[in-house]
Amino acid sequence: MKRTAIAACVLICGIAAGTAVARDVGQIPPNTDAKTMAWFRSAMSPNGEMCCDEADGYREGAVVKLPHGEVAVIFRSWRSANDGYHLSVMDPADLSVNELIWNGPVVTQNPTGTAVVWLARRNGVLIVRCFSPGSQG
Repeated sequence: MKRTAIAACVLICGIAAGTAVARDVGQIPPNTDAKTMAWFRSAMSPNGEMCCDEADGYREGAVVKLPHGEVAVIFRSWRSANDGYHLSVMDPADLSVNELIWNGPVVTQNPTGTAVVWLARRNGVLIVRCFSPGSQG
């Protein structure tokens, strides 16, 4: 039942984003507490857009498994005094690195302690759906 609910959410999020990129590739520790899982599943951007769940969310510095079994860190972030958050995001599909500046609103009350980015695709382009700076930012 739980797998069916997660699969439905991933499908809905993928449809809303264009092409689905969501899947658990190790970014979700198996012993994640219920409070953190609930935060991922209910996270919404301040403009009201659903971030989707933990399958779309990547924790900063987390090592994940890529399509051919290789492992990589999907993203790093840092705060600039002048222009918001800098994000270095690796596209899990082609391993290209995208450097972004995020000046937009952030998801609050992040219980993970690290930054989280939710990725999606629109018209074939990897985008940031939501971002939460975590306790460091």
